[in-house]
Amino acid sequence: MAKKDRIKGVVISMPTPTKGKYEIDLPKLKDHITWVIDEGMREGKAVVMAAAGLGTGYFLTRDEQVSVMKATVDAANGKVPTVTGIFDSCTKEAVIRAKEAQDIGIDYLQMNTPHYQAPYADEVFMHYEAVNDGSDCGIIAYNTPWASMNFDITPPLLDRLIKLDNFVSLKWTANDPSNLLNTLKNYSKKVAIIDNSSQSSLAYYLGAKAYIPSFMAHLNPKTELYFSSLLESKQYERFDKERTEILTPFRSAVASVPEFNIPTAGEGTDSHAMFEVFGNPMGAPVLPQYHISKKSVDELRTKLNKIGWADKVKEVGKRKA
Repeated sequence: MAKKDRIKGVVISMPTPTKGKYEIDLPKLKDHITWVIDEGMREGKAVVMAAAGLGTGYFLTRDEQVSVMKATVDAANGKVPTVTGIFDSCTKEAVIRAKEAQDIGIDYLQMNTPHYQAPYADEVFMHYEAVNDGSDCGIIAYNTPWASMNFDITPPLLDRLIKLDNFVSLKWTANDPSNLLNTLKNYSKKVAIIDNSSQSSLAYYLGAKAYIPSFMAHLNPKTELYFSSLLESKQYERFDKERTEILTPFRSAVASVPEFNIPTAGEGTDSHAMFEVFGNPMGAPVLPQYHISKKSVDELRTKLNKIGWADKVKEVGKRKA
């Protein structure tokens, strides 16, 4: 099977659990990966990412990322494709990490564009080209305009990137709506597009093959797999209606707790707090990420329990497409 064809369905990003003074809790990570696989997150329906955004890959040392990758490959045990994040703006460091990922057995690299200032397209191409030549892992380009001074990957750059042997996928959103839509329409047959725009029904209609899920994927994987099956069967209106019904009260509750809405350095702040809310603590997010207080965690838990949200999520997971 072609590398791009294995990227399909729910692309679920794993947390990086900690214990003590921010020591990576590898047994906890492996247990969670094993659980989501046992709940149905397998090849053809899902892809598992580790040390990516939610897994605070930005803030891990190389040794820590190596340990996380090894644990991920071990837990996945060939049942689901694996991805790791490559966030380095130093191309030489990105190549080193990519080669380590290959040697460990990771299938794909999620790579954002290098940045300090907004990069020049030639710089982005050279960065990806070096990693392409230094590793056999499939490359998923991660368009991150919010982090790279509004730099967007555009068709002229994509036309160059898709000629690289290992370039197989695009994790996609864009600042420019026309670029967002035209890329979906014109490149979805050339690479596997992973929707990261929160407009998954539209993205699938235009050819996307996978999407980034909500926290429901960690609370009850079967619920997210149900929503994925609606997209797969082209039931776009049903997907939008039922997903809005379940996520709107959740988002309202989160918005009502101030500490869950402060700007922070990484996704670990909210994700680790959310695991605490639902009784599956992953420890403190690695520094420098902020750790939301127990008071706010308890407040959000109380609000979600009051509306029975977790039970509703599990009920949705029993539906059939």
